Amino acid sequence: MAHELSEKALILKKLLEISVLQRGFIRENRIDELLEAHSVREGLFSMLKGAPTHVPPELAGLARELAESDAELSSSISSIMESIASRLGQVKTGMSAVKAYGRY
Repeated sequence: MAHELSEKALILKKLLEISVLQRGFIRENRIDELLEAHSVREGLFSMLKGAPTHVPPELAGLARELAESDAELSSSISSIMESIASRLGQVKTGMSAVKAYGRY
């Protein structure tokens, strides 16, 4: 049981580390690295094998830190997506104006 806890603690620590890295990638507009880190995270999450019915105190703090970091990460990703959607809307409007201008 102790070995399993330490293994899960290592996984949670690595997930937290990656979450913090991903937030940095977003700030630096390094989207390729963000996506690469996401695939590593998916593999690590799959190693945790489902949600436990009881989280030992040794892991609860790490899980809470990870959840907080991921909430910030999610917010940052949402902001980027909204910004991209806005820019794409501007491109679409510009393309419509060019087409309309071309008719005259």
